[in-house]
Amino acid sequence: MKKIFSAFVVAVMAAVPMLFCSSSQSCVLPEIMTVEAIESGNYGCVDYSCIDSNGNELELFNRSYVPERKTPSVSLFSSSYSAMSELPSSYDSRTKNCITSAKQQGASGNCWAFSAMSMLESDAILKGFDDIESADYSEAHFSWFTSRSLTDNADDLAYGDGYLNDTPFMTGGNWIIAAGSLARWTGAAEDADYPFNFRDLTAMGNYDESCRYDTGSGTVIESAQEFLDISDAKNWIMDHGSATFAFYFDDAYYNSNSFSYYYDGTETLNHEITVIGWNDNYSRYNFNESCRPASDGAWLCKNSWGLNWADDGFFWISYYDPSIEQFAGISARDADELYRNYTYNGTGWESYISHGGNAKISNVFTSKGDELLTSASAYTMLPEQEIKVYVYKNLVNNFTNPEQGELASEYSTILDRPGYHTINFVDEIPLEQGTVFSIVVEYLTDGTLYIPVEVDGQGTNSYSANAKESYVYLPYYNAGWYDALRYGFKNVFVQAFTKCDHMISHEITDATCTSDGIEKSMCSVCGKLVSEAVIPASGHDFSEWSNYVHDFETDTEIRSRECINCGLLETDSIVYAKNTIKLEDFIQMIFDRIFEMLKQIFR
Repeated sequence: MKKIFSAFVVAVMAAVPMLFCSSSQSCVLPEIMTVEAIESGNYGCVDYSCIDSNGNELELFNRSYVPERKTPSVSLFSSSYSAMSELPSSYDSRTKNCITSAKQQGASGNCWAFSAMSMLESDAILKGFDDIESADYSEAHFSWFTSRSLTDNADDLAYGDGYLNDTPFMTGGNWIIAAGSLARWTGAAEDADYPFNFRDLTAMGNYDESCRYDTGSGTVIESAQEFLDISDAKNWIMDHGSATFAFYFDDAYYNSNSFSYYYDGTETLNHEITVIGWNDNYSRYNFNESCRPASDGAWLCKNSWGLNWADDGFFWISYYDPSIEQFAGISARDADELYRNYTYNGTGWESYISHGGNAKISNVFTSKGDELLTSASAYTMLPEQEIKVYVYKNLVNNFTNPEQGELASEYSTILDRPGYHTINFVDEIPLEQGTVFSIVVEYLTDGTLYIPVEVDGQGTNSYSANAKESYVYLPYYNAGWYDALRYGFKNVFVQAFTKCDHMISHEITDATCTSDGIEKSMCSVCGKLVSEAVIPASGHDFSEWSNYVHDFETDTEIRSRECINCGLLETDSIVYAKNTIKLEDFIQMIFDRIFEMLKQIFR
């Protein structure tokens, strides 16, 4: 099985030739640290760790999510961060009718993709822009374009970023890899358009590049965040329906009678699943007698091994399984509310810099149309990270830093969890076509920051960047803003999202006497349907009936009337039987006979 990332060599950037910096300014290069990511199992999960310049692993993300081996106590199920003051002892998101059925990954290495799509489905259902009957997102599309992230479209802002994997459906991943791809809006497509053929992996793929940004499900990523502790994870599951973690699976530790799993060894993770609930009182005696946890409690999980495995694809994992890592959640966003994604990042990050004290990063974009800037995104690598986000528009000609423009918005927040975040602006910011604008993210700290950046040659990804795209402000190394290329970086990880500043046009298809009409209001820019109303068919409006006219050929009396709207002619006729006589003829006959009788009398 090919690796998504090879083990990266820890590197410190070498000195740059003097011509790289102006003579009036210094340009000391910051240390570049890397992420070690190794394919670690047969089921498709990638393990990772953050390595500093001394070769030490940093606890930037919670690598292990294992409670102490003791009877659950208040300390185990309490948290400094708790959205809910009291959590139930058991919970199952299926009661909210938001959990889609278990799917089948077969012999593929795409467990991470199945978990990511499942989380998006559940959250979209809970938020009301999808439903349990229709939410079915494509793992095949997502796996293919994630593992083949290089595009041949030179107009794509992420052109030059990524790699081409020859075996996407055998390639592993994790929640960070999934988040990096989803942030580019690679998926979520409809499964009906790109079905996963677990029986024949070669029957999938070779999708046209024009399909890369197919978000036909109506769902894109909002955030991807790693949890702080158990209660934090539980709060997330109650809010969003599901979460994910990786663990080590070996069939010898699975109890097929109780559909439960507990492993007490030291092997590293090899599989990723979706967590949909828990039970604090799930008995430790439900697990194998030869390998039991010290206390009760388990997570309710959804697997990707089909409906015939475990309990329709669902099973329990002990709270105390020591292999559990990378406990995180991915939340969904309504794609119909979005128009464009401005990003230079074609894949997830592999490298980061450390910085003592506050720092800023920024990306500069040019608007492609008349639109409204609504939100931005950034990564944080530490919990409780305070940030400020600034939006500058109408940057001056020949700008040398991203703050040389009109300050259009400023927003401050504390991001509780590490991960990928969307920051929604309070006010929408209008952009005319061709507006040069920047998103500046300032990280605030009393200690050390860790900021993801693109560094070509550090991993398996290729990265590409142009001048005047990405900027960094790193006071620990230098005063003032520098183009990221001067530090030897490529792009930084900042995105901007817009919605269309709709120009509404009205289209009316008139109703006829027999057919309904339609009145539509739609945007002439993006084509979005704003409103649609049915104009009921009017029905015919006929004139008065004409007098009967005798048709000698058919010996019938015919009358007619015409619709004054559409001209439809409607006729009505009276047909006489051969042995019948018309009333006027009968009266005439009686009159004639009386006249003849009177003639005889007075003769």
